Amino acid sequence: WFLANSMKVLRSAKDTPGRKRNRAFFFKTNLEREGVRVCKNFFMATLDISSKVIRTVIAKQDDGGIIQPDMRGKSNSSRRHIPENLIDGVISHINSIPRIESHYLRAQTTREFIDGGKTMADLYRDYKEICASKETPSVKYYIKMYCQIFSTKFNISFFQPKKDLCEDCEAFKNKTDEEK
Repeated sequence: WFLANSMKVLRSAKDTPGRKRNRAFFFKTNLEREGVRVCKNFFMATLDISSKVIRTVIAKQDDGGIIQPDMRGKSNSSRRHIPENLIDGVISHINSIPRIESHYLRAQTTREFIDGGKTMADLYRDYKEICASKETPSVKYYIKMYCQIFSTKFNISFFQPKKDLCEDCEAFKNKTDEEK
């Protein structure tokens, strides 16, 4: 807004069709009054901006002086967009995984744990196999999308917390190879 109000675009006297340089720009430094006309280099150095910023403001400004809003990230046609039925399939698969609660920290945490030492890659592989056997579409966008759904929708961990070990497990873990 500030840049758009600080610049004035005038057509050149020789407005030749097809000619790229048929506009002149005037830059003002004081907006409260009429403004002092300065050159483009002085204007850019004062505001510490590049010529590209000025060209973008001019290109996005319509006849009424209003600048188009920034449209970055507003498109729904992303190739990474996952349909709702696939998200529901991933959620139902994750819900089918057997989980255990933390038995020592039950009052302090709501996190659940996956038993059996599986990794995210193992879970994703199982999910793809189930989808292939049912002949339903699976999330094709690699393990990243599966991990994103797993980490944002659930409070599940793969590792058993260190505080959650019983005395027998600790004793076994501390034994040497000969004692085991």
